[in-house]
Amino acid sequence: MALEYFCCYFSYRDKMSMLTDEQFGRVIRAAILFAETGEVPSLEPIEEVAFSFLRFDIETSRRKYDERCEKNRANIRKRYEAEPSNTTVYETNENKPKSKSKNKPKSEIENERDKPSPRFAPPTLEDVRTYCQERQSTVSAESFFDFYTANGWKQGQGKPIRDWRAAVRTWERRDRENGKRFIPPENKPEDEVILPF
Repeated sequence: MALEYFCCYFSYRDKMSMLTDEQFGRVIRAAILFAETGEVPSLEPIEEVAFSFLRFDIETSRRKYDERCEKNRANIRKRYEAEPSNTTVYETNENKPKSKSKNKPKSEIENERDKPSPRFAPPTLEDVRTYCQERQSTVSAESFFDFYTANGWKQGQGKPIRDWRAAVRTWERRDRENGKRFIPPENKPEDEVILPF
C-alpha cells in the first residue's frame, strides 16, 4: 500500500511567503503530483526553490513509511516462519500455551462481565426470620417479607433485588437512624407496641 498523503507543515507558509498566490498554487500542485507519482514537474526557478523544501519532507516521509512497512513485513515473516505450516493465524494462537500470570487477559475480564449474574431466588419467610434472629435484628421479618413480596422483590426505581440480606441490613440501618425500636412478639411486654418499619 502506497503512502496516500503528505504532511503540509505550517512552516511552509514562511518558506513560500515570497510567492504569489498563483506560484503558491503551482508549488502545492507539484507537491501533490510528486507525492503521488514521484514525477517532478517543470516549475519557474523561484517555485523550484520553494518546491525543494516540500520535496525533501515528502521524500523523508516516504522513506520512513517504507522502512516501517519493511519492518512490519519482516516481523510477519519471522512470526510465520516460526509457526507450523498449513495453519491459520487462529489455529496457531489457540495452540500457544496460556500465560500463568496472576493478571487475567483483557478478553477474560470482558467475558466475565458479560456473564449474567446468578438469578435471584426470593427467600422464604422462614429464611428471613432465621436471618433476622441471627443478627438480633430490629427488622420485622414478616413486614420485610410482605413488603418485598408485594413489590415483586424489586428495590427502589424498579431494580430487582440481588441480595435480600443486604436489604435487611439496610432496613436495620434505617431503623437505627430513625430511632425506631422493634421488639419481636415473643419478647414483647403487654404494653409495648410493634412498629412494622
